[in-house]
Amino acid sequence: MKSFIKCIHVDYQSERSESFYDIQLNVKGMKTLYDSFNDYVAIETLDGDNKYRAEGYGLQDAKKGVIFQSFPPVLHLQLKRFEYDLYADQMVKINDRYEFPDHINLDKYLEKKEPGSLGGYTLHAVLVHAGDLNGGHYVVFNKPKIGGDWLKIDDDRVTKVDAKEAIEGNYGSDAAVNTSEVGQLRDPQRLKLKHYSNAYMLVYIRDSCLKEVLCEVSINDVPLHLRARFEREEVEEQRKLRELEEAATLMDVTIITFDNLRNHTSIGIYDFPKSDQPLRVKRSTTIQELYNIVEKLVGLPPQQFRLWKFTSFSDSPSTPSVYLNKAKRSMTLSQHSQYEMKLFVENVMLTSVQDNELLDKILIFFKFYEPLHSQLSIIGYDYISSHSTLLDIIPLFIKMTGLDPQTRFTIFKEECKLARECVTTVTIGRNLRHGDILIFQENIPNNCEFPTAEHYCARLAKHVDVTFKFAGEYCVQQYFKDNKELSTAVKDSYEFSEPFTLNLLADMNYDQVAELVAEHIKFQHPERIRFLSENPITGKPDHAFKRKKLRHETLKTVSDFMSKCRSSRMLSIFFELLDISVSELEAKVLLLINFNGRNHKLLMDPSETVEEATARLLSATGQSEKSPDAYRLLEIKHFQIAHVCDTLTTCGELPLGTDFRLEEIPEDQQELDDERETLVPVCHFHQKPDNLHGQPYLVRLVKGEPLDKTRDRIRKAGGFSEANFSKWRLCVVADGHSKYLDDDSASDVCLYTLVVQSDADFVGLDRPGRSVRLSRPEIPLVIHQ
Repeated sequence: MKSFIKCIHVDYQSERSESFYDIQLNVKGMKTLYDSFNDYVAIETLDGDNKYRAEGYGLQDAKKGVIFQSFPPVLHLQLKRFEYDLYADQMVKINDRYEFPDHINLDKYLEKKEPGSLGGYTLHAVLVHAGDLNGGHYVVFNKPKIGGDWLKIDDDRVTKVDAKEAIEGNYGSDAAVNTSEVGQLRDPQRLKLKHYSNAYMLVYIRDSCLKEVLCEVSINDVPLHLRARFEREEVEEQRKLRELEEAATLMDVTIITFDNLRNHTSIGIYDFPKSDQPLRVKRSTTIQELYNIVEKLVGLPPQQFRLWKFTSFSDSPSTPSVYLNKAKRSMTLSQHSQYEMKLFVENVMLTSVQDNELLDKILIFFKFYEPLHSQLSIIGYDYISSHSTLLDIIPLFIKMTGLDPQTRFTIFKEECKLARECVTTVTIGRNLRHGDILIFQENIPNNCEFPTAEHYCARLAKHVDVTFKFAGEYCVQQYFKDNKELSTAVKDSYEFSEPFTLNLLADMNYDQVAELVAEHIKFQHPERIRFLSENPITGKPDHAFKRKKLRHETLKTVSDFMSKCRSSRMLSIFFELLDISVSELEAKVLLLINFNGRNHKLLMDPSETVEEATARLLSATGQSEKSPDAYRLLEIKHFQIAHVCDTLTTCGELPLGTDFRLEEIPEDQQELDDERETLVPVCHFHQKPDNLHGQPYLVRLVKGEPLDKTRDRIRKAGGFSEANFSKWRLCVVADGHSKYLDDDSASDVCLYTLVVQSDADFVGLDRPGRSVRLSRPEIPLVIHQ
């Protein structure tokens, strides 16, 4: 295409030719594809303050435009459905109805028409986005053969559709569905979806090149490097498919022996750490085959060991409680478990009980609690007759431990997260089952912190493993990027790439957790460690925990972490190192201020004033030489100016969570005549005064001033062009009612008088907003596999 600028009154022209890959066409304000092309090549006149500086001629009136020198055989047209909304300060999606034909002729947009029409094009593909700016789904409508059917390609699903669905179905809609009309619609759900599903890119093929572009492709037409790549991808896909099919036939089997249990000092008998590597065994494996597999692992013949499956009950921890009977050799693992199996290998040589003796025996695990050392350890396991009492098994325990036969014991049964003292005369068969745990404790006086196994187990139940991850500069950048005082402390010395896990008590407070983390990372200032939750979706740092709410001994800090992390998995917490203490940080006030179109965040002491906040922001943005007196701070709520903040107001008096805007006071508003001048907010809305959008601003009204002059001041204060401003309606809004000033009788109205007499809320500009605000939630898209 060729871009040109041609002077009107002198003989001077500048032009430049450039190639293009696609053409980006405006959708907003356009009804058809031809409207967009006309807009694209429209001639712009450069005059007035926008004159063109021509070399050798100075400033000149000129015409500026583009013209196409040629079009490619395959033409890609990008429809600008996504654009930046200046007033909403965000990207928005344009869902307006926009028509494009199956066939177009672009000859009139060519600089020189070649012999034979080269501007005739046929639609080949329509790329569609369904959803809004925050998310959605992409599909493609494609017609791969001349005169063939349209195909809808939705991920890996390809279906035939008619031309109406492929083309007209993706025009978009003029407006959202009117709920009062839903009952009259034949298919209201379909119509709603069309409003959010529309084309964002079109592919046309030149008519004269259709046969060449859409020709049959043989394997020899594909370049060798692509063929090799496709073959590799096919092999990889088949490999993954085989792995998935194989995984569906396998299960994880974890094998545990007594050697694994010896170092266990907590509730239960084993924690199954992630470091344990399970066996991958076919679900169809029989019990006999499983015994053969374990035989090779433990080095014992099958007759010298028994396999017990770990199971959990509501009143006890997970323990080996289900015997995998060797007699049922043909039973498969899938009949015992669907997903995984954890097995304990019982050494028959240690229990001296054969299979034919198990009928009235119960497998029991024994622990010993020493209150002087607060130590709980596993001593062993054995079979007990179901007809015995707890008194009968004390000699067995003494034999295991080598204690004095005259030792007196209190016996506890370990249950889920607690231990209960047992009555020693009760028959075992009535109170115990396979895999239960008995805790023995000597009957000696003690003044220990945890005098009994019951107290100690209650303490252990409060333990939780917490994984800590270093947040680095992420949180500083996200939340306090404008405060140098919050840069990461000596960041070069603290690069924690690997997370670490600490075992904490649920009733530890904020400061206790910080001290443990500081000790682990060898950081000298635990008061400067700040904790943040992990976002369960992104895995990134989320909200900071408030120390001032969690610093008291009576509050369960770790429990509070768990409740706020919204995850049932192992608790993960981010931490960062600050240059000030967390208590100092929380004592400050966070101000969200927009200045010169950018958002800034200031941390201020509650006693500091608005004037001091202004000075700090000016300094942070490199404008410290300017006086804070020349600026004002506006409180913005719901696209309205709620308040002009007094410079002596303290930051602690400002409303929390409110957006503020700092702006330089215009020269004509610095000194007002209170008797004949006033400031009034100007707000943007669309059709209804409560449908506000955009950035409000202040304008000066003068008593007795003609409306045309006031209107021009409003336009200039907002920085709008006359062409755009002339399309908007001016009104005065009071108590939710608007009085428009666009009729003939309004020319004699003084806006100052009207505003003062009606006690107006604001002067309104009724104009469309680019950001579509929906009165109902987005309609979810359902993808049928």
